[in-house]
Amino acid sequence: MSGSDPRATFRFLFDEHVHYPAYRRLDADGIDVAHVGQIRNEWGGLEDDLTILEFAARENRIVVTRNYQDFEPLAKSFTLQGRAFPGILFIPKSLPGNNLMAHVNAVTTWIEGAVQGHHQVADTVGWLVTP
Repeated sequence: MSGSDPRATFRFLFDEHVHYPAYRRLDADGIDVAHVGQIRNEWGGLEDDLTILEFAARENRIVVTRNYQDFEPLAKSFTLQGRAFPGILFIPKSLPGNNLMAHVNAVTTWIEGAVQGHHQVADTVGWLVTP
């Protein structure tokens, strides 16, 4: 991706519950995305949700996850502590967990909306929607 591509401002970290082939597809399409499973395989670590969010904050990556139950309280905790993080995007249950293109389209649709100024998740949470 070139430096002038507005998509280059968005960096993502897919949680372990996000479709791994979608990560590979988005990466191949030039989206800056990492997957917790890949990081664990290569370097280890990221064994719990807190360390995942801390890693995402250090690396300026938006977490993409299905795990609302754990990440929503972590987002609130970070906010109460005044800790900055790039944001968390939740995948709704209506988006099939094994549907490659549904995941890819949801992320790319979110990016397009963010580039146009419709989405902003820094220091907060948001939802991906099925396009």
